[in-house]
Amino acid sequence: MSCYELTLFADYHQFYIQDENVDGNLSEAWSDEAVERLLAVAPGTVGIGTVRNFDVPVTIAVLEREPVLDADKFDQVVECSITVESGTIVVAG
Repeated sequence: MSCYELTLFADYHQFYIQDENVDGNLSEAWSDEAVERLLAVAPGTVGIGTVRNFDVPVTIAVLEREPVLDADKFDQVVECSITVESGTIVVAG
């Protein structure tokens, strides 16, 4: 497992995880439902909504398989997948 601890500026109440080679355009993906669940997805891109628009702590864990998760420990849990054809993930605020 690889784990990365970051602090990102969540401009416009969001940050992104994406394949390095995609354009990352989520303008069509931020539907009312996506805003409510704080998660927007498009091919090769995941947008994570935040409740504040300043620095936020982010932990990225790259795992070999799906983790065992105790959802009761969290305020909110959402799931999605991302295809990373380039082999490189970019995380940006």
